[in-house]
Amino acid sequence: MISQVDLEVAEEASPAVKDSSTGTNASPAAAEESAARAEADAAPGAPALPPAAPLPPPPMPAASGGPTPIPAGFAKLQEVKPGTKLRTLHWTKIPNSRLEESLWKNADDLILSINGSRLKEFYKVGNKQSTKSKSVGKGGELIMDNDKARVVGIFLSSGKIEGADIGAKLYETEKNVRLSMDQLVALKRIQPSDLERKKYESFSGKPNSLHDVDRFMLELCKVKDLSKLIDIQLLLQEFPSQLVSFPPLIENFNSACSEIFLPGFKRVLEYLRAIGNYLNSGNAKGDCYGFSISSLNQITTVRGTDKSYGLLNYLVDTIVPHEKLIGRLPTSMGYVREMAGVSVMQLSNEVDQLETALDRIINHVKDIMALKPNDMQLVFSTRVLKHAQAFRVEVTYVKKAKDDMVKKYNKACTYLGESPSSEDFFTHIAQFLVELEHTMDKSAKDAASQKLESKVQKLSEEKMAGGATVTPSGPMAHLAKQPGMILAATASQTASIAKSTKPTKQGWLEKSTGGPLNRFDKRWFEVDDTGNLYYYKKEGSRALGSLYLRGSGPTLDDSHPGMIVFAGQSRKFQLLAKSREEALEWLEVMSVYA
Repeated sequence: MISQVDLEVAEEASPAVKDSSTGTNASPAAAEESAARAEADAAPGAPALPPAAPLPPPPMPAASGGPTPIPAGFAKLQEVKPGTKLRTLHWTKIPNSRLEESLWKNADDLILSINGSRLKEFYKVGNKQSTKSKSVGKGGELIMDNDKARVVGIFLSSGKIEGADIGAKLYETEKNVRLSMDQLVALKRIQPSDLERKKYESFSGKPNSLHDVDRFMLELCKVKDLSKLIDIQLLLQEFPSQLVSFPPLIENFNSACSEIFLPGFKRVLEYLRAIGNYLNSGNAKGDCYGFSISSLNQITTVRGTDKSYGLLNYLVDTIVPHEKLIGRLPTSMGYVREMAGVSVMQLSNEVDQLETALDRIINHVKDIMALKPNDMQLVFSTRVLKHAQAFRVEVTYVKKAKDDMVKKYNKACTYLGESPSSEDFFTHIAQFLVELEHTMDKSAKDAASQKLESKVQKLSEEKMAGGATVTPSGPMAHLAKQPGMILAATASQTASIAKSTKPTKQGWLEKSTGGPLNRFDKRWFEVDDTGNLYYYKKEGSRALGSLYLRGSGPTLDDSHPGMIVFAGQSRKFQLLAKSREEALEWLEVMSVYA
């Protein structure tokens, strides 16, 4: 296909040299001899050179446009002349000797079936790009840049709005009449620059002679204060959702700060300090009266001679059994886990930006009012100011909640001995809780496996000693029904019996961050057989957090084929799979525990 080959303009270069005496093109050899004679003549006392023998005429160049020999057994190709010079298609012809056995022997000659006029549009020599002809809409010559014309053409192809309607639509505030959010975002992207405005203002021809995208842009240039009106409309539509999203986020952050003061958390820090001081006894790291929360990362990774047994294993085996509050920490500090990665400084700045944006919009309205507005502009400005007044009340409330949040955060920092500028201690604590939960789950599984192994061993010993017959129950019941089955289970058999049949799943998903600036981050997810959904930055790394699936009610969301939504402790979570099929696979496993 022509679109899949490299089309280039053929450039011709001639090596001929102009002969100064005759005005004709001389060969390089002739030019070299002439130069030698001139140099000899210029030398004093040099003998005269014999007259030059006439040079043979240069070989005739091969005819570039002559007929191509017809291969044996082939019919002559039909000839079509475009009538204009087109760009050269540089290809390599198959030698006639190889055509006989090729597919080309019986190929159809389809030259009369192609759209020649279309080819001439795109590949006429002199057109570096088909900027005047590319299909970006209907109409005549283009004024604007071709790339932008294509974007405007896509916007116009929706057919929902005409250029003449833009001005009136931008002054509407009613939901069922005003421009949609998508249209406003597109308008903000394609609005004319200062340079483009000058081009259109200098146009003196008839608008009907312009391309439809240029006619649309010409109408945009007529809208006074276009950029300000777009900003006002965007704020009217975005502001309510932002105001609604901040209070619950701030409330959850405050709840996370309150969880820092839980007795169980203080207790686990006390035990960790005691363990650390014991290990560091007699060295410079000993006699520690308090450690930074960031040190939790080091504590969870400390290993002894047995690389599979760390300080958390020690904590779970020796302390958690008689300290129930510590054992409940992974679930009782759910808000801390949800707020992992949330920056108090960023959240505060986002709230402050609400007031800045509101002030900017009010100034835009004042600018419109200052220039003798017409009735439509006057009504619009009055309505916007009314909305802004209501927004101001809400912003004041959100700012007060933000200030209270900062105070609570600073109080938590003080309680932990952290600097108020510390931004990530929720993340450190959340990672510690995830690791603690992992370790407790594994410990519980190991204990169940050992109990089962002990029971199997006891039954085996009783049978071999000829004691009373014991009928096993639970997961071993089927073994007793099989004649000849010896219940002396090996370690591998015991593990097989104890192995959970509940489904698990691992893989990549995208997780919503929540909040006003909601985005999706790619994370490695794992559903284990305890009903917990863990997520990691990458496979094999430390868990960033976990969610307990019991009662979460996961479902598919119609907003995207691969979207899974479910309820967390304090907010809705969204996970995005690559396809609906993959989302259904995750949903099937999650629903077992939900």
